[in-house]
Amino acid sequence: MSNTLHPILDAADHAMESGQFNLVVEHAGQWIREHPDDVQGYRLRGQAYNQLFEFHRAIVDFDAALQLKSDDFECYLGRGNAHLAEKHLDLAILDYTQAIALNPQNHESFHYRGQAYCENGQLEKAIEDLDQSIKLLKQSGNAEGWALTEMILEIAEVYAYQGNHQSAIDHLTRVIEADKDCTVAWYKRGTLFCKLKMYEKALPDLTRTLALDPDDAEVYFYRGKVHYKLHAFDKAVDDFTAGIKLSPNEASFYNRRGIAYACQKNFDSAIADFSRALQLDPNNEAASKNLRKAEAKKAAGI
Repeated sequence: MSNTLHPILDAADHAMESGQFNLVVEHAGQWIREHPDDVQGYRLRGQAYNQLFEFHRAIVDFDAALQLKSDDFECYLGRGNAHLAEKHLDLAILDYTQAIALNPQNHESFHYRGQAYCENGQLEKAIEDLDQSIKLLKQSGNAEGWALTEMILEIAEVYAYQGNHQSAIDHLTRVIEADKDCTVAWYKRGTLFCKLKMYEKALPDLTRTLALDPDDAEVYFYRGKVHYKLHAFDKAVDDFTAGIKLSPNEASFYNRRGIAYACQKNFDSAIADFSRALQLDPNNEAASKNLRKAEAKKAAGI
């Protein structure tokens, strides 16, 4: 059936395009009541339910649609998305695989199956699918920069999960070369350099991150740790202080600044910070241990 011949389906399509998903459900429901053997109503309502985060209802509608039309690509893709959202990962992978068999040139099926593989711990398959999604998106001629960036970031994330930090860094570098203002890429690459103890490389990445987003307390925390590792204790104190101003109830920030103060032999300030960390988190064993050390060193006149 052609949607142009049916005002109800036209209304549902227009509502979908304008983001009025409850209205889609209403129109599609009317169509289903009048035409229970037509796939379009179930497909539209299933897609709307996905947008409304009513995934169980979406699955029921896609099931009904696929009973009527077993080779409907959009229904397999939509049901796969609902299963993925519900963490039915094996079922999601099966649906995406069927969607790919029906339409092997669609990048979305590979993209979402890659996500499902990643969440299912099948990281090599995840990388293969995400790479294929990027290739298909480029071939389509409709590849927007942000979409490619998001997918490359996802691949980097998978490599990081694998512990393959260098491959993750390589992919993040690709993003940075294409978009010098991608805050996420600078930050993730900086934290990976930290994990590899490559502090001299981590420092400029985290500094660039803060130039792009100066209000992120976590980045100050990471850069403070880098300064500490490089024995730049004054700068470490400054960064932890900046983080505390942005996130004043984070015990770990006070504990880290206390450590930096202790390295400067500023035990009064260190003791105050460790004490504050324990006020915020009484079970913080690191802060408790550091407090005892600082008090002992102060008493000994070290």
